[in-house]
Amino acid sequence: GERAYDLARSGEQVEMPPREVEIDRFELLEHGPERSRFEVECAKGTYIRALARDIAQILGTKGHVGALHRAQVGQFSDEDAIDLQDFEDAEPDVRDQMLLPVAAALSDVSEICLDARQTTTLRHGNPVLLTGANAPIELEEAWASHKGSAVAIGFVEQGQFKPSRIILPH
Repeated sequence: GERAYDLARSGEQVEMPPREVEIDRFELLEHGPERSRFEVECAKGTYIRALARDIAQILGTKGHVGALHRAQVGQFSDEDAIDLQDFEDAEPDVRDQMLLPVAAALSDVSEICLDARQTTTLRHGNPVLLTGANAPIELEEAWASHKGSAVAIGFVEQGQFKPSRIILPH
């Protein structure tokens, strides 16, 4: 139940079973006797520190990650990021314009459109029964919306949308 890095930090020896990961791109940027730099594009669930450790082991040496920079998560890259100081210095109405809607982060997740009654039920933390010919029966992850605004993130089980997180109206 505990995360491997929490156990390792507490001094406990952790043996992680090998698992297959998806590496879309691996580019060696620099290589020298003391240090190498590389850039990786990979699927979620890939541990870059474990990848670096495994590469060092294959090369018959030891290694560690000296710096780690996550340049992109899904469709969002650090090039699109807003400078925190600029955001803090902006007027409240300008801040709202600087932020993307929640739905922008959910473009790769199935959307469930709700009516007003279902939205009220969901905002109270209760599941809602999905009806209609196209209503999903099972979905591992989905998000619910009402009139284009995100209401909750959750999953569909036995034809019910069950919220994991409720998104409060602005």
